[in-house]
Amino acid sequence: MATVTVPREFFQGELRVYSSTGWREAFARELLQNATDAKPTRIDVRFEDIDGHGRVTFSDDGTGMSRAVLEDVFFALGRTTKSGPDSIGGFGRARIIICFAQTRYQIRTRDLLVTGSGGEYTIEQTGDYRRGCEFVIDLLDETSDQVKDAFIHLLRTCTLTVPVTIDGQRMHGRQLPTRASRVLRDDTGTPWGRAYVDTDGIGRLLVRVHGLTMYSRWLSTSDDVVLELVPGKSRQVLSASRDQLAGPYGDQLDEFTADLARNRRKALRPPDAPLDLRVGGGGFFATDADTPVEPRPPAQPDPGLDGGIPISVTAANDAAQQHALEHVAAYAAAALAAGHGVETQTRQPAGYRPLGFDVFLMADANDSRVRKLARAWDPSNWDERTGRRRRALLLAWKAAVSHAMDAFVTAHPELGRIVWTVGWTFDQDAQAIHRSAGEDKHVLALNPVTDTGAVRYRPSDRASRQKLLAIAAHEVCHVAAAGHDEQFAGLLTDLYGVLDPVAADRVIRQAAKAG
Repeated sequence: MATVTVPREFFQGELRVYSSTGWREAFARELLQNATDAKPTRIDVRFEDIDGHGRVTFSDDGTGMSRAVLEDVFFALGRTTKSGPDSIGGFGRARIIICFAQTRYQIRTRDLLVTGSGGEYTIEQTGDYRRGCEFVIDLLDETSDQVKDAFIHLLRTCTLTVPVTIDGQRMHGRQLPTRASRVLRDDTGTPWGRAYVDTDGIGRLLVRVHGLTMYSRWLSTSDDVVLELVPGKSRQVLSASRDQLAGPYGDQLDEFTADLARNRRKALRPPDAPLDLRVGGGGFFATDADTPVEPRPPAQPDPGLDGGIPISVTAANDAAQQHALEHVAAYAAAALAAGHGVETQTRQPAGYRPLGFDVFLMADANDSRVRKLARAWDPSNWDERTGRRRRALLLAWKAAVSHAMDAFVTAHPELGRIVWTVGWTFDQDAQAIHRSAGEDKHVLALNPVTDTGAVRYRPSDRASRQKLLAIAAHEVCHVAAAGHDEQFAGLLTDLYGVLDPVAADRVIRQAAKAG
């Protein structure tokens, strides 16, 4: 029967799979991972150079490998015996980087000796028995120094229970806080990772299993985040090369690290039970590069558009306005089809005046203080007397966001149309927040009160208006940048390069008076 022949050059090319972290550290990780899965009591690594090429001798006293495991698993690509919850590995790729891609290798385990180069190997039975495994690997075009440095660098980020020595020197790893700062869960509520935050760090993310670092990357925060994956979930959570997380797991981790950069105290709190109330029923605004910097009043709502949801849009001309209406209407129709209707109050106080746009209220529903504030600041509960000042502040905030948004898309027309609205948040740790309200929709919510419940801003006061504009500019930039990094700083600088603060102050003041 014909078989597929795999040349050694193919295996050597596989080293490029690890380019994002560097193959040397991946080489160290794979050897350490195989050893720790075998439950050893010690690991010893030695380095030397022979004829200008590096040699690595890696030994442990774990369970070792039988002849059947060597032939049917180790030398069968993609196969693995590591299916238990305590195993780190299980992708069947380790042998490529530690053996097949190198110049030559020897494996001593139990009473067996393997000698190989690339995909060609021999297995001999010897008269000697040794506990565990010993790998003797001649590196491909590489001296031992850089590989040794990779081992040392990796081990300093790990917390292994088994002692590891390098050239006779005991290596010490990293200690973690006793409790995780955040437990990450999948859609079913099952934990898949526990995040520990080190405030004495340098801004790195370390993703680990059983204390062994799989990969690391830089964060836009000065804190280190150590993410310990649940071992039984690691094969599902990690990519095949183990240098990134798969799909939704990576998205969830990115959201957590972005929250950490924005507001460390809030990110480390247990997640809120969300209070996400959408009131008003007037729809969203759409801003693009053709919108004039000084905003004009929104179009009158069309009560007959897509199931009765009215849409308010600002645009530069009739054609742009019609395009925006079609864009938002399509989204509204999809939301109705999915069952995400607009929540409104069925009873409204005497003197209530519709706003003509959607308002979101977002905070922790478990907090009785927040629930009370939400009722007080819900536009559906305002009458002419009690709601006058709150309405004026909301309209001033909308005008500040509108002016900042116009400047933002003028500075960055490549972002296209941005669909947005405003709201309130009652998070004590934030002056305002930006949140996604679905695909291509954004809510910019202002915190209107202090910790004591006093109103933070008076739109009749110039200093308050300036503060509202500055906060609006900040949150608008979060439409395109999650963290407070160089990208965010550049966006904010670009926005202020276009923004006219005198015109903005005039518009905010007029909006508040109109309320």
